[in-house]
Amino acid sequence: MVDPVEKTFDSVYYLGQRAQYAFNSAVGTASEASSAVSDKVVSVCDGLYKITGLGGEGQASEQGHGIIGAGGSGKIWGIDGIKTFQRKNKLVSTLIGASTLGIAGYFLQQLVRSQLLESSKPKRRRAQRLENGARKDVVLIVGSVTEPLTRYVANDLENRGFIVYITSTNSKADLKFFNNESVQDVKSLIVSNEPNNDEFNADQLRKFDYLLSSDHIPFQGASPNKLNLVGIIVIPDLFFPSGKFHMIASSTWSNSMNNKIMLPLNLLTNGLIGVAEKFDSNIIFITPTLSSSVQLTYHSIENITSQFLQNLSFNLSQDYPNLNVTNIKLGSISVNCNNSKKNYGIKGIGLKSLHYKIFDLIYNDDNNSIEYIGTGSRFLNNFGGLIPRWLIRNYFDNYFGTQ
Repeated sequence: MVDPVEKTFDSVYYLGQRAQYAFNSAVGTASEASSAVSDKVVSVCDGLYKITGLGGEGQASEQGHGIIGAGGSGKIWGIDGIKTFQRKNKLVSTLIGASTLGIAGYFLQQLVRSQLLESSKPKRRRAQRLENGARKDVVLIVGSVTEPLTRYVANDLENRGFIVYITSTNSKADLKFFNNESVQDVKSLIVSNEPNNDEFNADQLRKFDYLLSSDHIPFQGASPNKLNLVGIIVIPDLFFPSGKFHMIASSTWSNSMNNKIMLPLNLLTNGLIGVAEKFDSNIIFITPTLSSSVQLTYHSIENITSQFLQNLSFNLSQDYPNLNVTNIKLGSISVNCNNSKKNYGIKGIGLKSLHYKIFDLIYNDDNNSIEYIGTGSRFLNNFGGLIPRWLIRNYFDNYFGTQ
């Protein structure tokens, strides 16, 4: 029959060891803590020996190991020695076990409290600045200012201390936006969305590179500094016309392909990759995935565009391993930038999560190739292909089948 006291002591000893190990691993002072606890227990044992008169000729060794003196036969302080001692001195061993567990519990309590306090501290996401407080980090957004998501991301980055450049095609809508823009650090980079205008875009990117590499004086009297392109974000226009092929005009197809697909590709092949490599910039593609994950019926432009940009992001990272390329796959988010059927009844999350993710990706040195933001993004990306095609077709026939 197992001695209850012996069983209790074994449990106390095991829990004490586990608690001490967890504490030592987290704090990083395993050897010091272990030595301190051992010395404390040994000193308590020596004191108890003297008080109870149980001490024999055992003394502490020069190496600091406790010796249990029992009739002059020394046993090294270990699990066997402890068990022998506790069988002969059950009251004393119970007190020692309770003291050890109390010390370990106190250390664990302090550890958990410090971790909770650390995790409760809000992370301050602010762009790095010069010692004089001037801005130095630049983010380039390849997108349209007529797209609400582009403006939201640009404004958030500017509020966090970045200098933000947004590509502009000199259209009336773009010119109107930048003429009315009162924020000094949201600027325009003029590009062309014409497929045969490679020379113009290459020249604009050379000028942009020269601007970043030249001395920059943030304010009068400040020392000159150079800007740093920390991030390039590709945000396609998230408005996609829906309907059968014959319902979409050829001009709409052409404009969508030029602005959403050919423009990012044109800039990358005409110097933007070189600029990213020079400044070690992180590249982020933001692509909607609710439709493309299941290849929704009557959403051909959106499906083609999203799949192309996702493949472009993947192949860019494969061909240029030194570049930090990430594809943020968007689920349902609360942005009023699309038609009423855009989120397909899926409740979207707020933009704050997207803003946080973009900031973290800009400054991280080793990003994941794919990130998921928004309701349904990860689930549909992984399991969307399992949804029966007849179910998808029947559902969307209610919207477009009779048109």
